Amino acid sequence: MFDEKQLVEAKEDDDSLDEAEVDAEDHQQKHAWKTIIAVIAVVLLVVAVSCGFIVWNNARIYRDDMFRTAYNTCQNQADKVPASEEELSAALKKARHTADTLSATDVADPNTLSDLQDAISSGASVKRAPSCNVDASAETLIETARLIDTSMDNAHNAANALQYSTKAALASQKELDLLHNK
Repeated sequence: MFDEKQLVEAKEDDDSLDEAEVDAEDHQQKHAWKTIIAVIAVVLLVVAVSCGFIVWNNARIYRDDMFRTAYNTCQNQADKVPASEEELSAALKKARHTADTLSATDVADPNTLSDLQDAISSGASVKRAPSCNVDASAETLIETARLIDTSMDNAHNAANALQYSTKAALASQKELDLLHNK
């Protein structure tokens, strides 16, 4: 059968085959881990890029929505300006007409004409409302909407002052007429 020498040689050949198999298995295992790590890195990179894109896109959408809202707010305020300007214009026209037709001798209290002239000057100096610029930033549009609102308030207050002063001058004229007719 086999002598000892042949058994030892066969065992050595078998050991060298086992070492080769172990080396091959180690190499396959290392290669598998490298592949797993590479796949995980690629997946993490794809997730990071996707998250970055989602954040960037949401920020862009938010900025666009913010701009659209600011522009619409500004434009809605600007749409109200003509009515405000019309109110002031009508009050100025009536006040100027009253001031042109009355003199200090036509009223019981000449101070009413002085107050009317002051109201006319104040009403005429009300600044026009700014307009909404589509190229402006959202913050600028919001500030413009506030300025429009303030301008309309000023025009409304000036129109009220003009109406009050006009009524006061006309009432003073009636008072003088009543005094003369007694």
